[in-house]
Amino acid sequence: MNNKGVFNPQISEDITEFQLDKYINLIIYSYNKIIINKKRGILHEDIRRNMLVNVMRKNKFKFKINDIIASYETFGDDYTTIGRTDITFFVNVFENRSFTIECKRFLENEINKSQIQNQYIGNGVNRFITNKYPTYWGYAGMMSFVESGDILKLSQILNKQFKMTNLSQKYKYQFITESSEYSSAKKLFKIVHILLNFA
Repeated sequence: MNNKGVFNPQISEDITEFQLDKYINLIIYSYNKIIINKKRGILHEDIRRNMLVNVMRKNKFKFKINDIIASYETFGDDYTTIGRTDITFFVNVFENRSFTIECKRFLENEINKSQIQNQYIGNGVNRFITNKYPTYWGYAGMMSFVESGDILKLSQILNKQFKMTNLSQKYKYQFITESSEYSSAKKLFKIVHILLNFA
């Protein structure tokens, strides 16, 4: 299986905005379940991600989502591993249609322009731009776990780095935006940016 994420406009009809909305609403619902259960405190990124995925898997049928939610390795034509996704919704059993989300953890001292340039963009957004991770359907996701510090400050810095469209009214959640980017293959795709506050 070759999971090089080159966007193919011929398969863009395979996702609808309705389906993407279900994924995002599941994420927000699962986040709120974690907060209600007081699962706060500073955790490692992998633990936080696994906690979120576990709640998402348990509740996905409430949103009429039958897709597999997992992480997986991507590899090139020579079968060399080029990356491992954090969260992926697999739409079909052939695993060649997916919506991938890259996760980043932030502590208080990491909420600054330099860290965002290095980690959020350099080791996050750029993975989609360079096709290290797939952007099937022309969509990708970036998710931030704010373990300590000011989520509003992080949101403001990101809004200066990207030309954002605010989606907070659509999803009834304050910290969700969308930006449009071009891949290295000059294909336009959108990134949904979701900030989750665990501080």
